[in-house]
Amino acid sequence: AADKGSERFEIRLLELGVPLRPLPTRESVPLYNAIRSDVVQLLETEAKIKKLEGELRVLENRKASFLKQGGSGGG
Repeated sequence: AADKGSERFEIRLLELGVPLRPLPTRESVPLYNAIRSDVVQLLETEAKIKKLEGELRVLENRKASFLKQGGSGGG
């Protein structure tokens, strides 16, 4: 799982035009660390959204099944 995560991380950096191994300078290191942190947060947020969308689909399916069986939506 860690390999898949770091692969997604590297792909996202490349999509953003960020080199994977920039030349370390006094200016580039803090900027690189900041963007790495932001990309990690982005990937975590995307994973949470995906999980919640899956949970929503399950609930929507339960609701549809309930209504199909003649349940009332009174609530």
